[in-house]
Amino acid sequence: MNMKLSTKIFIGLFVATLVPAIWLGQYFIAMIVPTENGFTFNITALGITGIVFMIINQIFGGILFFRFLKTLTLPKAIFCSVVPLTVIYGVLIFLIADITRYDNPTAKSVRALLNLDKGNSYNTILWAVLLSVVYISALFLIFILLCKPVSRMEKIVNRLSDGRVKESHFKLGGGNQFKELEHSLNKINFNFNSKDSAVRGNKELKRLIPKEYIRLLGKDGLNEIELGGQVKKHATMMFCDLKILKDHESVNLEDNFKFVSSYMNIVSPIIKRYGGFIDKYLGDGVLAVFMRPENALDASHQIVKAIEIKSKSNNLNVDSSISLHTSDVIFGLLGDQENSSPSVISDNKFVQKENNINKLLGSKLIFTKNLLSELPTRYKFFYRYVGNLSDDNGEHIGIFESLEYYSKEKREKLASLKSNFEEGVRAYNEKEYSKSKEYLSEVLRYVCDDKPSYVYYNKTSEKLNNG
Repeated sequence: MNMKLSTKIFIGLFVATLVPAIWLGQYFIAMIVPTENGFTFNITALGITGIVFMIINQIFGGILFFRFLKTLTLPKAIFCSVVPLTVIYGVLIFLIADITRYDNPTAKSVRALLNLDKGNSYNTILWAVLLSVVYISALFLIFILLCKPVSRMEKIVNRLSDGRVKESHFKLGGGNQFKELEHSLNKINFNFNSKDSAVRGNKELKRLIPKEYIRLLGKDGLNEIELGGQVKKHATMMFCDLKILKDHESVNLEDNFKFVSSYMNIVSPIIKRYGGFIDKYLGDGVLAVFMRPENALDASHQIVKAIEIKSKSNNLNVDSSISLHTSDVIFGLLGDQENSSPSVISDNKFVQKENNINKLLGSKLIFTKNLLSELPTRYKFFYRYVGNLSDDNGEHIGIFESLEYYSKEKREKLASLKSNFEEGVRAYNEKEYSKSKEYLSEVLRYVCDDKPSYVYYNKTSEKLNNG
């Protein structure tokens, strides 16, 4: 193995300072005079010169030691750095624990300086603990320094796997073991950057098409997807709509765009976190797809809470509404050979009609009986029936509101009044308006700010007044 010129120079300097450091070291030791209360110093020129040579020699020795560690593999480097430190730590612990047995002047001075004696073990324990803290901190620092290339390598590998690499060359640092890994990573990076434009285009398309979408089509990769290919699945559609009101003033287009963009940065990650993907951005809302209804509900609850927190921090009044519906949908890739995009064909009109009901009631999260019927039996949450909605075939589908986004106190009150509210809604649907008003009055008596109850109560009163 060829030795670097700088290493040879350091070895020469280390040897050159070692002899005077040893010879003059005796004068430095002679400067330290034991006393009954500790130590005193008898400063001499030779003693000062000795300590200067000793410090310089230790610096060169430390540099050579770390260069030696860089020539080793990581396990050997850790072993060779930890063992000497552990030996020194063990010797010092032994001396602190056993120093009361020695009667020479130096031992007596150390005991006086550290306030150690046979009858008081408290100070001995404190010094041992302090020494242990220093030892553990030194180990921690050594591990950080030696494993730093590993952290760099982890970041580089993650970026390589995601295709987020702009550098033409990586540098890990560390020992010879990491030099080989560094060479391999740069070779991988070179091969990646050498891909032709077709492969790059494929990667860009893959970024635009969610991987969940590819799996739904029953394919392993983009190269297997054909235009016009489709698959029918049972899924849950989420329609999330956002509206901003600030002091009842109109918001210009630029501010509205910034608002929508900032809130989409909250909504989109939550949808992905719960296994869904966004099919369409609809101005100030999104249409998302989930394969599991419980995931759609969990994501919806988190979105409502996150929007509420952000709105309070920004001093905004944001009206959010989420509507969920489970049904058969068709997934496919539409377009031509040059321009194609994934598409979900579903009963979007029904979900948007459902969201109109959501806004009318002043609620934030509603879902259909279809979704409720397919939830796992272990999935428990508070909800209530809020009415029916007809689909294109004229079939009535039950609509329910989740109560989970309310405060704990209000949620418990609404849950206890669930039967009153639902009976009031059913009575209204059966045109028994007096009965409906009686049930709804009971709900508003305990929860006066319940918007759905208030809406139904007003509609009932209008029906009764119009006779």
